[in-house]
Amino acid sequence: MTKRLNLLHLSLVAAISVAIGYGLKLRFGVEWIDFAAFVTCVLYVYLASVESILTWPVSLVCSACWAVGVYNAKLYADFSLQLFFFMLSIHGWYQWSRGSEGDTALKITRLKLTHWPYLGIALFLGVNIYMPILAHFNASKALPDSMLTVTSIIGQYLQNIKKLENWLLWILVNVGYTWLYISRGGMETYAVLSGMLLIVALFGLKDWLKSYKSQEGPATLPAP
Repeated sequence: MTKRLNLLHLSLVAAISVAIGYGLKLRFGVEWIDFAAFVTCVLYVYLASVESILTWPVSLVCSACWAVGVYNAKLYADFSLQLFFFMLSIHGWYQWSRGSEGDTALKITRLKLTHWPYLGIALFLGVNIYMPILAHFNASKALPDSMLTVTSIIGQYLQNIKKLENWLLWILVNVGYTWLYISRGGMETYAVLSGMLLIVALFGLKDWLKSYKSQEGPATLPAP
């Protein structure tokens, strides 16, 4: 199933993100690279929520801009996360273009209950690999940063293969990052960005759930 992008909605989201981003720049004196990260990240998540293939080129720009901003703040796990995102965006672009079951677009599917333990193991192993590395380099808030990093990578991969539950992880991640950036200090732009992405993720979950149900089609009675 291929969706047509609503240009009016896209323009509205772009205008709002530019206005808020520029207001933050004037208020807090953030760099232009942070402003660019703010706008492109909001657009990327919005495009993902409406299943547009434009999600991925915008995601590449978003990851590059965000990487510079968080590196300057010594959030090294978040910096490495953007490198993962850049590579995963290429993978997602391929996946969404390839489609499934002969369709021209990849369909939304659900995780099975048996998948969740594997995700938990991946989170546990990832955090235990990341956290000592971050602590060695005196990174800010190594434990929550590493947990959010690994959860984000898992969420991004699930989005690449269009698993509905990716939005549940993104909701949790953006709550966590909003707190992390506020507590870090000097990261007001990214705190507001994470708050906005949280809102968009909620709409993304709603839209994908609706799309998923429409893929199943109307219920039919069994033949006598």
